[in-house]
Amino acid sequence: MLYCPECFQQFKINGYFSQKIPKKEISLYFPKVLFPKQIHSNKVFYLEKIDSSILEGDAIITTLKNLTIGVQTADCLPILVADKNKKVIGAIHAGWRGTLSGILKKTLEKILSLGIDPEDILIAIGPHIQSCCYEVGEDLIELLPDKFKTSPYLIKRDESFYLNLSHLNLFQAKDLGIPEKNIWISKECTSCNKEKYHSYRREKNYLYSQVSIITLKDV
Repeated sequence: MLYCPECFQQFKINGYFSQKIPKKEISLYFPKVLFPKQIHSNKVFYLEKIDSSILEGDAIITTLKNLTIGVQTADCLPILVADKNKKVIGAIHAGWRGTLSGILKKTLEKILSLGIDPEDILIAIGPHIQSCCYEVGEDLIELLPDKFKTSPYLIKRDESFYLNLSHLNLFQAKDLGIPEKNIWISKECTSCNKEKYHSYRREKNYLYSQVSIITLKDV
């Protein structure tokens, strides 16, 4: 059900992505995971102590040991962040709104402000809707800065346009000095892989989700 991306395995980072799970069962499988109430924003929470309130936003950063944080997705990008020295972790939900408003950039800027070296930051982007399936209309295209209206960010096939969300987020990370070799991007498309993943665009419901979680283990 869960797998650890390659960039985390080398440094024994406890970050994992799942295949689809029924929504009603997520609390059973992951009863102690802190998930934010996702609102397709660029709001980032930095947790310095356990907070029992409902966190409405789309990214969590923490330096707390043994606290598991996570996000739920069904086409959007699940992004897990950690540093090689296991000082800080982050979990991010990045749809097109969060991506265009720079949620990964904001998250990484906070992590860098904690004194973490860009060379030490590891980023894993889990299964999401890929550019093979993510057709977008003129209303969204108009929101893109001009530099993102060409390949590899926006791809034209026949008379349709397809957005590559992972490349937009890759740009944000590299722009802050994160080495591309530290960034792992899943090649699996949630829309293509019906047996493994749930896709809101394909199914038009939220009966299932993928779960992405990460923990700083106290070792």
